[in-house]
Amino acid sequence: MEFADHAKNPAPLTPRLLARRDWIARYIARHGYAPTVAEMGAAWGVSGTAAHQSVSRLVARGAARRIPGCARGLILIAPDPDRSIP
Repeated sequence: MEFADHAKNPAPLTPRLLARRDWIARYIARHGYAPTVAEMGAAWGVSGTAAHQSVSRLVARGAARRIPGCARGLILIAPDPDRSIP
């Protein structure tokens, strides 16, 4: 799994966001492309809206980046062990 470079001064990720980021990373490693919001919601047991909010939080905290206008356009930023909340 390839990641983009570390984001500068990212906010810490909660355990739930870490788990969701890791799930996305496994999905990309297995399939070669990012999951849809509907696939994330189904896997996480939440609505598409809640899945979209989780992705928005990952982006806001520097753990992911969106590619505008691209279907499945989600890039994960390299994980940093110091970014998790103990």
